[in-house]
Amino acid sequence: MLNKSFYLLAFSIFLISIASISFLNEYAYHRFFRNLKQNDGRSIFWNKTPDRYEKSDHVSFFLEESDEVYSIKYSYFGPSNNQLIWESHWSKQITDKAILKYGISKSFFDPYYPSPQVDRQRKQELNEALWKEHKGMVQPDLSSISNYYSPYTKSIAQFISEQLESSSKRELIDHVLRFCQDIPYGVPPNMMGNTHLGGVFVPPQLLVNGYGDCDSKSTLFMSILSHFKDIEGVFLHTPSHVLIGIKGIPGPYDDSFVFKNEKYVLCEPVGVARLPYGKAGKEYRIVEVEAHESNHEATIKNQIVEDTSGANNGKLMLWSSISEGGNLKIFIDDESVGEIGVYFESEPDCGNEYALNLEFEEGIYRLRAENDAGDLWKTNVTIKRGVCNSLEFN
Repeated sequence: MLNKSFYLLAFSIFLISIASISFLNEYAYHRFFRNLKQNDGRSIFWNKTPDRYEKSDHVSFFLEESDEVYSIKYSYFGPSNNQLIWESHWSKQITDKAILKYGISKSFFDPYYPSPQVDRQRKQELNEALWKEHKGMVQPDLSSISNYYSPYTKSIAQFISEQLESSSKRELIDHVLRFCQDIPYGVPPNMMGNTHLGGVFVPPQLLVNGYGDCDSKSTLFMSILSHFKDIEGVFLHTPSHVLIGIKGIPGPYDDSFVFKNEKYVLCEPVGVARLPYGKAGKEYRIVEVEAHESNHEATIKNQIVEDTSGANNGKLMLWSSISEGGNLKIFIDDESVGEIGVYFESEPDCGNEYALNLEFEEGIYRLRAENDAGDLWKTNVTIKRGVCNSLEFN
């Protein structure tokens, strides 16, 4: 009788152990985006350094995690280089569930026998995972991602609205750009467990982890802008980069392109250069844009090629040897063209990536510069065809 009771007790303990392991595995699965390690053993999340990580000195990003809540505190510089702090608090359970919606199962790429039913099931799986098929390839559906996660960006839009000094569309877009640009840069993983992420962090996952790359930041940027009226944009895919085009009439010095017979102004939501609205950061032109099935995504056809049409153009490199007073904001003919935030002890070579490099048609232009301390510079600059003109602020 004792032996029988002993075996029953042992069997019961065994069943309880199996059930406990199953529960713990399920619990771990719903937290894997925070704790999982890559195959090389490195953590890819908040408390470790992701690939190509880069953060500006003036930026801070903090996450406090309790059993029930994620609390995020992000400090960044606005368009006027004023320190701003955005904070938010999210239910951990709801946020985890929302994040885990995104991503396509590894088994999706296993061999299969096509049939109408299988094709429908695969398409449904892509839609539910916020992915899509384009020209026989599957990829993250950035438009769907930005729309689906808009509840997580509403507080950001409200916060930015409170900071605006005017109703200017340019001021609004520049502020949203600064919010996204100052988020530390880092490359998300392609795989997490058995799930393909395509190297994209969806907005809440980006903000919980505290970093993102070009497509992740572009998705966040578009999701924030979705809360404002009369702003329409497209995701612009290049062979190795994603940036944004905003529908509207470009300014005289804005980088722009035409899509579906409408003009779009380029935006670069990624990068420590903090480029203003209308600046793409490279001396390129877009030769053709191809529409996706989605109305909100486009692909550069034949890639981006160098702009050889500017035979009458000259270059202007602006640099500073002043280390006090903060960043220099530069205006040409009263249009913002960028900032100088790095200082040199001697004149850099023309085209130095840390200087501000511009290109204009031959002519005379009004230049104005001002820093955070209120210092002001005004002068005229002469652009000569085929010449790199260097101008120092001292």
